[in-house]
Amino acid sequence: RVADRKSGQKNLFDAFEDTTTPAAPVPSSLPDVPPLSDLEMRSGEKEVLGYYVHSHPLAEHAAVLEAICSHGTGGLGAVKAKGEVVIGGLVAALKLSNVKQPRQGSTHTRYGMFDLEDMEGLVRTICWPEDYARLGEWIVGDAVVVVSGSIDRRAGSDETNLIVNDLVPIADVWSRPARSVTVKLVESMHGADVLDRLAQVFRRHPGQTPVRLVIELADGRRVLMEADRDKVAWSHGLLADLTDLLGPGAVRAAVTMGQKRRETEPARRGPKAFA
Repeated sequence: RVADRKSGQKNLFDAFEDTTTPAAPVPSSLPDVPPLSDLEMRSGEKEVLGYYVHSHPLAEHAAVLEAICSHGTGGLGAVKAKGEVVIGGLVAALKLSNVKQPRQGSTHTRYGMFDLEDMEGLVRTICWPEDYARLGEWIVGDAVVVVSGSIDRRAGSDETNLIVNDLVPIADVWSRPARSVTVKLVESMHGADVLDRLAQVFRRHPGQTPVRLVIELADGRRVLMEADRDKVAWSHGLLADLTDLLGPGAVRAAVTMGQKRRETEPARRGPKAFA
C-alpha cells in the first residue's frame, strides 16, 4: 500500500480511511435519569407495542371493579339496546367535539367520545353535552373510571356504543353508597367456622347497608339468606376483609350510580349476579 501511494494509486480501503472521522469520546458515566413511573411505563408500552407488558392499569382495581360492575365489555353484545349497565375501565382515545346546536333550554355544546377499555376489550363511549358539563373534569386520558350508562345500538347494526349517564373516578367510588352487599359462600370451599368469622368481619364494619348471603351447597342447591342482624358500611376495608376471608369474586355491591330512565321503567342497575 505504501508503494501504491508513492505511485499515486489508491486502493479500495483508502476511500474509507480518508473520510473517517475520529470517534466521539465515550462518556465516563451515564446521566442520572429518574425511573419511569408505572403510569409512564404502561403508557409507553401501549403507545409503542399496542398492549401492556409491565402490568395492566386495571389490575390493582380488579377486586372493586368485579364487586360493583354489572358487565365487562365482552358481555355488552348480549345487552339489549337502551339496557343499563355499570362498567369500569380506562379512558383512551379521547376526542372532544361540539354539537352544532345545543338542546333546547341548554347552552352546553361540548361533548366527549372515548374508548372505555377494560381487561376484556373496549367499547366506544359517548358523553353528551349535558352530562359532559358536570362530568367532564374526570374524563381525561388514562383515567380509571366507573361508568353508569345505556347501550346504544342502531337498528340493523351489531356495533355497540355506551352512552354515559353517570361517571365517577375509581378513587371516589367509595363515596357512593351501596344499596346492598351480597356475599357468596361455597360449602365445598369454606369451612364450618366461616360463618362465625364472617360475622366478626361484619361487626368490624358496622353501618346501614343490608347484607345478603348466597350459599352454594355441595349438592348444587343455592340458598339466599338475608342477614337481618348485620348491616355494614361499604368501604375498601370491608371489601378487603371479605376477600381475605372468602377469596376473590365472593362480593357484589349494588353501588348507587345516577341513571336516566323513564318513570315507568324499573331501574336495571347494580352488580352482575354470581355465576
